[in-house]
Amino acid sequence: MLRPICKLLLILALLWPASSWGADPTRTNVATGTGSTATTNASFGFTATAGRLLVVAVAADDYKTGDPSGYTLSTGMSQQVNHGAYVWWKIASGGETSVSYTIGSATNSAWAVTEWDNVDAAPYDTSAGQNDTSSGTSYTTPAITPSTGRRLLLAVIGASGTVTWTGTSAWTNSFTEQAESFQNVSGTRDIVGVASRIVDGDGSTTFSSGANTDASGGNPWDTATGQIIAFKVATGGGGAACTGGLMLRGAGGC
Repeated sequence: MLRPICKLLLILALLWPASSWGADPTRTNVATGTGSTATTNASFGFTATAGRLLVVAVAADDYKTGDPSGYTLSTGMSQQVNHGAYVWWKIASGGETSVSYTIGSATNSAWAVTEWDNVDAAPYDTSAGQNDTSSGTSYTTPAITPSTGRRLLLAVIGASGTVTWTGTSAWTNSFTEQAESFQNVSGTRDIVGVASRIVDGDGSTTFSSGANTDASGGNPWDTATGQIIAFKVATGGGGAACTGGLMLRGAGGC
């Protein structure tokens, strides 16, 4: 005969979706750097794990001439407005230690790579981007509407100008910064920042973010870009939840 607590757990197991037991994504690795040549080899400093999500964000003082092999450039993830801003992603095969990107000339660029676990094997959900050629000290992404389900959102803010960058900060709408990179050598200088948030999409709620692009003296950018992309969280795979020999649906085992 089931004890009352077991009956309650059984009812919850039957009513609660199995997918809700999957773990949320975590950033497992991060790397940042800069480039000053047409082709930059961005070295991770780590070895990618098979099945994890790799995301490459670049701000460059020229436009790309192609995409890194094996990577996807989704809707809005290419913004070309005086500087080029790109967000490429892929599911790692395992063993990757670097990525090369090529822009149209030997000029400045800044890059950030993040690796994430617990994403779906076909992770892409939706994305959008925008740009501005006025001036300012902060910028925002457009809004996206993720489909129903648990989602990893990544927001990317990029900018260029003849300023001395110090970083990105003050991300809005509960996004947490995961990486930043900036180039402060001669000529036009570039900055890129990446932030994340995990949400439950419902097909109607919109999400966006924004950040300050900090520079010494509070000087403004000349151009800015904002991009946001949603990835599907892996379903199932949660740990066992057992009481008195009862294994809940979606749990891994007792």
